[in-house]
Amino acid sequence: MFRLLIAATLFLACLSASAAPSPRYLYVAGEGDGIANGVALIDAVATTAESPGEPWLIQLGPGFFNVSPKTLELPPEVNLIGAGRRATIIRLNVTNADHRPTLRLSNRNEISRLEVVGVCFGMAQYCTAIEVAEAATSVRLNDVSVFASGGPVSNVGVAAYGPLTIDDSIVYAQTGKRAVALELQAAGWLQVNGSELWAASASHSCEVIGGRSTAVTSSEIRYSTLIPRCFAGADDFWHRATTSSSTVLRFSSISRGLRSGPVACTATDHSSGFLPNGCPN
Repeated sequence: MFRLLIAATLFLACLSASAAPSPRYLYVAGEGDGIANGVALIDAVATTAESPGEPWLIQLGPGFFNVSPKTLELPPEVNLIGAGRRATIIRLNVTNADHRPTLRLSNRNEISRLEVVGVCFGMAQYCTAIEVAEAATSVRLNDVSVFASGGPVSNVGVAAYGPLTIDDSIVYAQTGKRAVALELQAAGWLQVNGSELWAASASHSCEVIGGRSTAVTSSEIRYSTLIPRCFAGADDFWHRATTSSSTVLRFSSISRGLRSGPVACTATDHSSGFLPNGCPN
């Protein structure tokens, strides 16, 4: 019995030693104006970079956090959590020709309970709210709102160059010649659950999953709603791709629009608003 107790104690000690470290914690109150809050957020992110590779949690209070004039880049292992997606808003106003997303995510980043906004003015042609880096791993958006608007050429809610999971969120892109909710590049793939994906424009095209997607790994959209809302003769695409990699939709609703490229749709729930087996268009 004594030997068993020693063995159990050593086993528990090994488990404790190998357990993931608790994240360090920072709080940014959001009590000032948007510029002051943005500076405080940028400073907090800079603090996490002093301990690279260690997990951090930055909690944001209610308020606006303007990160102009540059992109907020989260180091690996840094997570952001707000006070609610109607309460905590991270915003970047782009006023020149540079393409700068509001937020850039890389490795093991999660953002939750906040809103990310990218708005273009002046000479800025392309507006993006969130960009996921090509070599990204374990990036997740959870209970967030994403909004991009204002660029006369294109506006993209989320540009994924690496893999991304989206849960219980809203992604909305509007105006410009092309409005794209989720743009997938070669290394990007999506796992979307219980979310609304919107694209609205009046010029050229609205693309919910697209940007002429070049993704090479299949994505999956579950229990979500895809809503392209073009008008004035522009084309609605709920899926637009240039590669043979399929997107699988399960128990999801498509409000309207076209598709190009292969898509597989599966459903066993035929209640109102869900897809029947097989893809429309």
